[in-house]
Amino acid sequence: MSAGGSQTVGVARTVSRPLRRDAERNRERILTAARELFVEHGLGVGVDEIARRAGVGMGTLYRRFPNKDALVDETLAAAVGRVRELAENARRAAPPTHDTPAEKASRAEACAEAPEGRTPSPA
Repeated sequence: MSAGGSQTVGVARTVSRPLRRDAERNRERILTAARELFVEHGLGVGVDEIARRAGVGMGTLYRRFPNKDALVDETLAAAVGRVRELAENARRAAPPTHDTPAEKASRAEACAEAPEGRTPSPA
């Protein structure tokens, strides 16, 4: 600190800007490569292999994902989002049922008692 004055340390604000098209493509390539490699080899796959599969350098990978955990989190979040979307679409497409709770329970019991691989026909 200098004599006669005070210093103010400012906090940097993060401004979120949309990514350039090439940066967004690289990000998507990294996520695709990560998803494929996680499916093929599990979470033990190295980030260097992910970058290689994506066709980007390590600097590009780390610019988008500061560590492997962030990459795993983003990959899993995308997968969960897709499952939610599929479930919502299925819910909307399913015909409404007006069964009473007793009818639903009866149908569930019939399914549980049916031989494996066979679904009982509706009554």
